[in-house]
Amino acid sequence: MPRGAGRHEVIQRILKAALELFAEKGFTAATTEEIAARAGVNKAMLYYYVGSKEELFTAAVLRQLAPARETVAGVLHMPVPPQEKLRLLQGAFARLMAKSPHLPRLMLRMLATEVERIPKPVLEAMAEVFAATAQTVQEGVKAGALRPTNSFVAHLLLVGSLALACEASKLVQRVAACGLLPVPEAFPPVETAAEAISEILLYGLVNEGRTP
Repeated sequence: MPRGAGRHEVIQRILKAALELFAEKGFTAATTEEIAARAGVNKAMLYYYVGSKEELFTAAVLRQLAPARETVAGVLHMPVPPQEKLRLLQGAFARLMAKSPHLPRLMLRMLATEVERIPKPVLEAMAEVFAATAQTVQEGVKAGALRPTNSFVAHLLLVGSLALACEASKLVQRVAACGLLPVPEAFPPVETAAEAISEILLYGLVNEGRTP
């Protein structure tokens, strides 16, 4: 069995393969045999280094969420207005999804069909990120900078809409390639899409002062 740097490299390959297959097939359909094959290891090595399929899922997702969780924790302590914190949170999520394009698909798949299979450590990480949005929204409402609203809905708009935009970009590109868009428009990179989502979420689409 590899040790030291070699061990770390093998684990990273395993977790990368696990994330890809869970995103492609879902937790139930993906098998440890497929994950081991894609990672280029045997099944015994997979179990030795990481563990069961649930442990694979947990480790793969938490590995992807770690940078965003660190950024989120830092944003909460920044001396900036709540609306700017929401922008910064959105930007952190966007960078995460740009770096790990399989993550948005996995998030949407799990929410749609396998929410009951999400392991508790992953639920705890998701709750931690949600709590950051809720805290920011509540601070903004208290300060009068944001209107009273449901912080859970605000979080879904921040994160869920971005995950959907990442996956829907493929559809937009295909429709555009078929010449079916009245005004061809390239779908923006995920970071730019995040900025647009933040603008719409915070200020809407109506131009202030516009007469009906």
